[in-house]
Amino acid sequence: MPKGRKAAKLVGQLFAKKYFLESLIGEGGFGAVFSAKNIDTNEKYAIKVLFIKPNAILDQERDLQYFQREATTLSLVQHPNIVKVFEIGISDQDLPYLAMELIEGKLLSDALRSEGAFSLPRLVKIISQLSKAVEAIHNQGIIHRDLKPENIIISGEGENEIVKLLDFGLAKVFRGEKDDKWLRTLTGRGQIHGTIFYMSPEQCEGKKLDERTDIYSLGILAYELLTGQPPFRGDFPLSVMMLHLDAPPPPLRASRPDITLEIEIAILKALEKDPANRYPKALDFAITLENAAKHVEVKSMEQLALSNPNSPSITSTIALGTSKETKNMDMNLFQQELKEIQETKYKSQEEIPKSHLSELIDMFNKKNK
Repeated sequence: MPKGRKAAKLVGQLFAKKYFLESLIGEGGFGAVFSAKNIDTNEKYAIKVLFIKPNAILDQERDLQYFQREATTLSLVQHPNIVKVFEIGISDQDLPYLAMELIEGKLLSDALRSEGAFSLPRLVKIISQLSKAVEAIHNQGIIHRDLKPENIIISGEGENEIVKLLDFGLAKVFRGEKDDKWLRTLTGRGQIHGTIFYMSPEQCEGKKLDERTDIYSLGILAYELLTGQPPFRGDFPLSVMMLHLDAPPPPLRASRPDITLEIEIAILKALEKDPANRYPKALDFAITLENAAKHVEVKSMEQLALSNPNSPSITSTIALGTSKETKNMDMNLFQQELKEIQETKYKSQEEIPKSHLSELIDMFNKKNK
């Protein structure tokens, strides 16, 4: 039975003897996500189900490994900007599943389609929250490798808007030489994984990756949120990959003249082709972007003061505009600074749980007792 029909057939059914599957939220490459209610507690959950393909041993192994990877990552990382997982199990129909928090909101991709480019304050808030989530997984020695609007959900409005990072099926351990064999097999060296518009140059080339590949993807997201589209586009995957490798991003301020040089420089640093020239940490990107946005606020205050002939602060406002901090935003000095960045050294990564799903479930249940 095709996956879509199998997913639709589960709606309205009792799953794993306790979850009533109320509706189908969406389907991915190897499973489906349902809105569900626990019949014992009446609490709401999102149930992600893996559909094992019959008579396709290689596909079964690959899909199960992707599922295990997501379960492993979510069990290791607890963060307010990462979707929570409450249970890992296998249903009475022999279907592996995750019981996760149900988030009422919309995908970032849907928000971009319906609302267009975002305001600068909203961009800064979203990138700040995403950077904190990405930093949390990096601190566990894991990279996401598939940061894109379809894997990000936003809930709430205005000041209460919250961002959650989803889908860790492509997450990968990057620290040390003792990665589990099942992880090495799934992501063999030289293979390319990710979504083409958001992949780093080194990801396009199938090179060994570290956390800076996610920082590049954060830069792509920031660019897209300000302009409504990613910087590198084309009709064929190979053409987009070549742009990632060789082409500079189109000038950001050509599309957003309200954006300052400081904002553009902050994003361009995340989009450096050489990983050594990017921010060493995701939070460094967020902090730089936040500081650049403050300059925009200061300049707006300057203009307001200058436009008011009765303003008592015209002299001090002009002084702000010619301060040493503003003068230092010189491109040559900025490029020199990039060359001096050193890679951050991290603590050794704890061993990732073994590949058997039953062992993973045991680990998760013991940890959460």
